[in-house]
Amino acid sequence: MRNHGGPGHHWNQAEAASIRDELADSYRRLRSTTDGRTDAGSARIRGVLDSTLRSVEAVAPMWLTENCTDLLRGEVPVPTDGDDLPALGHRGLVLLEKSLSLTILGTAGPQGLAPIDGLLWWPASVVGEELIDDDEAPQMLMVHVLSEETTALTSPWPPSIWADARLTDLGMFALPLGVEFAPPTEAADDLAPAIELLLGLGAALRDGRLIFEAIGGETRSGPAPRTVAVVVPT
Repeated sequence: MRNHGGPGHHWNQAEAASIRDELADSYRRLRSTTDGRTDAGSARIRGVLDSTLRSVEAVAPMWLTENCTDLLRGEVPVPTDGDDLPALGHRGLVLLEKSLSLTILGTAGPQGLAPIDGLLWWPASVVGEELIDDDEAPQMLMVHVLSEETTALTSPWPPSIWADARLTDLGMFALPLGVEFAPPTEAADDLAPAIELLLGLGAALRDGRLIFEAIGGETRSGPAPRTVAVVVPT
């Protein structure tokens, strides 16, 4: 994989469409590594990858500037209501102008840390012991953390999976729907900034406080991207 940046990146909103196409290609390559394998673990991985790819292909990537990100993170009530999250849509992809924070998820990079540069999510429920894609009445959103940094050398996936992509998938976490909860602090959880952003974004969308502009650009994998042009204060 190419590491193109740092806090400010070497790519911008005009490249959002091509970044999404690169992600789609990478998830397809990743899924192909399970072809022909019939064990339960491979079947579960295929299910997660199918759901992830479905989101990449179904949604318009949303570009967030550094200013919008800061505004949205600052408007999360505590405790917050998981009912705000569905306002995002059960599937989504956010690309960030500036890295959000560092995370140990996936033990990425030589120092075990990687910047959070994007978020991708899909709707899920647990049935028995299985995690299933559920657009009808999901219990949670499965959120994938995307980063410019490479994954750890101990990753089970070959580096060629992400060779042509500017972002790689570090791993995923779950956010519950329909329940009240207190977001974690950054001291307790390095994913806290990502959770704050999604909750703030959901609340702003629910209240109609966002004004979008189309970015344009051809994309092979789905709807054209858009950017948040204005965040209307509460």
